[in-house]
Amino acid sequence: MTILLTTCITSNVTAQSSNQDKEFVTNNGQVLNYSKSVENDLTGSTKAAILPGTTNSSQLAEDTPFSPFQKSFIQNYTERTADRAAPPLPNQTSNTDRNAEVPLPPATNLENQVFNNTLNNNSSSPNAITNKSINILNNPSIQSINQNVKVYGTKEVRLTDEVQTSTVDEPSVANNGLVVYFCGNWYCARSVDGGTNWITKNPYSDMGFYSNGIPKFCCDQDVAFDPTNNMFIWYRQAVENPSTGEGFFRLSISPDANNWTNYDIYPTNVSNVLSVHDMFDLPQLALSHKYLYIKSNIYESNQYKGTIILRWLLTDLKNNAPAKFDFYIAKSGGFNYVPVQGSTNKMYFAAQLSNNLMRIYEWEENSSSPKAPFDVPISPTIISTKGNMICPSPGGFNWCERADYRMIGGIYQNDSQNNGHITFFWNSGQGGDFPFPHIDAATFNANDMSYIGRPLLWSPNNAWLYAFLHPNPHNSTRVGITAFAGSGNIPYPSIAVGTNNLQGGITSSPWNVQPLITGNSAPGNNKWGDYLRIHPFGGSGEDWISSGYILKDGNSQEQIRPIYTIFGINNSTISNATTVAQSPGNISSKPTENNTAALEQINHKFSIKATNTLIPGSEYSLEVNNTKQLEQQIIFLIQSSNGLFASISSHESIDPLIQLNIKKFIDSIIDLQSIASQSTTNKTKEISDNIKHTTEVNSQICSNISWFKICIK
Repeated sequence: MTILLTTCITSNVTAQSSNQDKEFVTNNGQVLNYSKSVENDLTGSTKAAILPGTTNSSQLAEDTPFSPFQKSFIQNYTERTADRAAPPLPNQTSNTDRNAEVPLPPATNLENQVFNNTLNNNSSSPNAITNKSINILNNPSIQSINQNVKVYGTKEVRLTDEVQTSTVDEPSVANNGLVVYFCGNWYCARSVDGGTNWITKNPYSDMGFYSNGIPKFCCDQDVAFDPTNNMFIWYRQAVENPSTGEGFFRLSISPDANNWTNYDIYPTNVSNVLSVHDMFDLPQLALSHKYLYIKSNIYESNQYKGTIILRWLLTDLKNNAPAKFDFYIAKSGGFNYVPVQGSTNKMYFAAQLSNNLMRIYEWEENSSSPKAPFDVPISPTIISTKGNMICPSPGGFNWCERADYRMIGGIYQNDSQNNGHITFFWNSGQGGDFPFPHIDAATFNANDMSYIGRPLLWSPNNAWLYAFLHPNPHNSTRVGITAFAGSGNIPYPSIAVGTNNLQGGITSSPWNVQPLITGNSAPGNNKWGDYLRIHPFGGSGEDWISSGYILKDGNSQEQIRPIYTIFGINNSTISNATTVAQSPGNISSKPTENNTAALEQINHKFSIKATNTLIPGSEYSLEVNNTKQLEQQIIFLIQSSNGLFASISSHESIDPLIQLNIKKFIDSIIDLQSIASQSTTNKTKEISDNIKHTTEVNSQICSNISWFKICIK
């Protein structure tokens, strides 16, 4: 397998305009079509394309030296001026009578749990600085507490000393195999070995500065990976122009999270109901088969004006083409509309109108605008505005002081009868049945938006906040979740991951969620959030990656530790997460008795060609006559490689995940051998899901296992 590195040349981003069809013209001359689906709401599409520019990876590789004024501005702007609270919503009914809808909380067995936040400062990263180089490993005891969740690896995102961090970290993450891109406030980092080593990427360096020296990059970021088009997607929010107040966002596209094509979008690129005094805030990305959806709130001088959903053709972005987009601006009610994750051919987005009413939009991908929205009654929730949620931590800190009721995400699922369901979720405060802040949620039938129920995440012993969810793309009845847990039995804000409880029902918790990495400090400024992210591994896998962070050994922003985690359902038949290197475990290096018996039945002579994808141009060739020799040769190949697992020195201490790779490879050989005599068409057709990454190349059947590619004649 060959790595292709693309070198790009920097150029300026421009916008073209059109003079056709002047029914609706923006302030910068662009012409739009539009219609209103709700009074005061606005929908439309660009007539003129936005042209891309490019950024070479070297522009992001080095830290930008900031003056004391610039450093002060970065922190003060994003944590004070831009700390926008949600507007109050009406309480239509009492929210205290919820007993009929409150499921049991997840069982966490915290009294028996010992977390392992192991310090390990040994790193080969060229810019891993000692005081920010802790290696936090997941504790195997997690598996004994929650048998439904398997954690493959938990890695700290190691940053250089020059990087400024924030207790409002807002981390996001995307990956394509071993390549991982992780962003937060105010940094990005890239790994090419599954999170073991990181190189800092500076989000300021290619966006430049205004004339008064203020950096144009602001804060909020979101990243995703589109597996269909093999591209990373990166959103960066800009500071508003100090002269006019207009902000913008930069949308960047890359095949390798290293060389980027950029699109800069200003409010006046979108609509003439927006002006040079407007700016974007609080982004969220969502993917369908055809489109990238970008959600953002719009503000004018800290006054909320509405939520915009922009829809981009993924093929335009993949081809670095002049990109067009459709948009919808929800202005007529609600705050912070959010899209769902996991939808394939339409988009849903929603927000609360009151404590017992939600507005839901449905946007078909073959339609230029959403349908008229559905206003759906729900049983009452607790609408908490900024300053009303209480999450006490030792020292008198309240880490959820700035949290409010705003929507934080949504998911689309098909049930076992292929009926579509959508679920939206939000932070909710303490009160009534709930002694702590928690995650409230509501599920609806996608066909008619009828209200189904309430898959809450709550506990009588601790708070849960800032959850994010994503369904399994192969089986959407399975959902991965990440959230913060803290207060009560968990003194400090900590990271949790888990899955939905497929048994469901009011007599059990809807979630199998377990705190994973515990912080040992609370934010001294009482600021935390505003979001987490979770995605399928590589955008399409059956396991999940998630972003998170904790405070370690101090309550200031300098003690922030960003965390990258890969996890899945414990009995999943397919794991795409085997690229994460962990410490050796108790998995035997010998095949099981049943597997050995199956292997002995195969006496075929295999010709093997393996390529280390971490070393362009490297190649290894092997010939073996039986599978035991094959296993030994593969182990030798991994051990003798200069790649990811070069530190392994003996068969007995082989990484358990490498052992799993070997077993998967041998299992793949069995499957391939059983169909080897069939026609080419049948070979391709009958390759099982267990080896779905297998392809036929020049009469060879090739399987991508972890970081190496093996072809069998």
